[in-house]
Amino acid sequence: VHGPDAWIDATAEERAWIEELGLPCIEAPLPVNRATPTNYAELVTRLNTLAANYPAICRLEQIGLSVDGLSLLALVISDHPRTDEDEPKPRIVGGIHGDERLSVTIPVRLAEWLLQNYGGTDADGLRATALVDELEIWILPLLNPDGYESNTRANRNGIDLNRNFPDGFVNGIATVYAEGAPDTSGRQPETAAFMAWTAANRFTLGATLHTGAQLVCYPYGNNAAGTSTYSASPDDALYVDLSQSYADNHPTMTTIINSCDWYRVIGELPDWAYRYTGSIEITVELDVAAAPPEETAWAANREALLAFLEYSRRGIRGIVRNAATGLPLSAAITIAGNEREVYTNPTVGNYHRLLLPGTYDVTVAAEGYAPQTFTGVAVDGTVAARLDVELEALSPAHSLVREFATLLFLPENENTIHLRAQLDPDNLPHAFIVSETLPDGWTYVAGSAAEQDSGTPLAAARTEGNTVAWLFWRDGIRDQHFSYRANAPAIRAETALFGGSLTTLAAARTTTGNTLWQARTENRTILAIPAGWSLLSLPLTPAVNPLPGLVADHQVSLW
Repeated sequence: VHGPDAWIDATAEERAWIEELGLPCIEAPLPVNRATPTNYAELVTRLNTLAANYPAICRLEQIGLSVDGLSLLALVISDHPRTDEDEPKPRIVGGIHGDERLSVTIPVRLAEWLLQNYGGTDADGLRATALVDELEIWILPLLNPDGYESNTRANRNGIDLNRNFPDGFVNGIATVYAEGAPDTSGRQPETAAFMAWTAANRFTLGATLHTGAQLVCYPYGNNAAGTSTYSASPDDALYVDLSQSYADNHPTMTTIINSCDWYRVIGELPDWAYRYTGSIEITVELDVAAAPPEETAWAANREALLAFLEYSRRGIRGIVRNAATGLPLSAAITIAGNEREVYTNPTVGNYHRLLLPGTYDVTVAAEGYAPQTFTGVAVDGTVAARLDVELEALSPAHSLVREFATLLFLPENENTIHLRAQLDPDNLPHAFIVSETLPDGWTYVAGSAAEQDSGTPLAAARTEGNTVAWLFWRDGIRDQHFSYRANAPAIRAETALFGGSLTTLAAARTTTGNTLWQARTENRTILAIPAGWSLLSLPLTPAVNPLPGLVADHQVSLW
């Protein structure tokens, strides 16, 4: 759809049917592509060039593969792009529809602007430097490379990816806090990769770029009634303000609209991401034409995109830690009167909750810890208010901890995962279930689960989709330490996300410990250091020649 016109690739019979509906048809060529990159190979070259030219502030990561096996590539732009820091995480996503070429161009231009201006002393340089130093910016220019190559809306399987996500009104959606990782079984590979990537990060806000109109729309895109009417989310006022900010910083954009009020959509990306992780997600329709001149479009959207990135600094933010150990916690942050939670990054413990200016009551809760509520937290419209929290552990409770057997997993190989279930001795359950949600493409090795110390095999596991589960009862009602093996596919994503839980009749406990497992690749490997050696010095007289073995007395990950 381009303004008042719809471009349709139809047979003669289909055209006749359309005309019978009273819709006039005119034969015309499809809009000419006037934006770069013109193909997938050119995009890959530009992204690799940026990562190579700016390695101190840029990293290129493969988050998954398309149906045809093309890499889904995302740029991380930050002052420490290889370190997970306590910073807001905005993201820009393009090319979910392969024929919307401009939606790929603009993210690439934004990345180039940030990198090329970083460190400069003029106004653009100072602005770019502040954004890169203060944020962890992710840019995924192309989610549908197969469609981009064929210039089609859908992916290679003919599926519209922006109709392929779990829908809150149709499927019901849990949260990343409850699950740890999404069940992506039955989803298109591009959708599954995007879901896992989203769950592995705690994005503050995101924009998905399209063409076909000139406006910003915001969740929800569906409702329980199944009608195209305004469907407000718990953050409706915030969404309106954010969307208006984009439009106000665009020279000709005048329209913002609720997605379902525009037209009803089942299974779209922003709704799912908002429900699952709490990330504030909007859809930006860049222009009414499919491919207006690149420079014109970039000039029109540059200021709006920069203002969008700057918006991610607002609200409240902080780190949630264990009061006794200082270790980061997986926690949920709730605002009084708003059911939509946000969640900490378990590896750092940081969270970021976008809010409009005002005064709020904030509750921070984590499984096994006493929750805390903070009243009267003041938020202005500029820099986020800081609220660091330390939670006190409750009396002993059931817990489940995951450990990876190696620092990096081996693609196209069996890999071993350890699980340690610890039960509260004062509240032993009648039975409990340990479940694991495997990353997309991974498969459980049937019969591989065995007790760690004795090697005794566990009872057969139940598998459903990405999930494998073990039931413990009778003699199994005790602490359990066991391992299992899973086959990793050829690299789809450089980081694999695991989720899981220990469930009793009373409650479920999300797995703690290792969650993200990075792949051993050409650019990331393990150096095993024999006893007596270090990275800084060599022993004068090593007892044996270590070079043939290099067995892992210590392991260091290098990339």
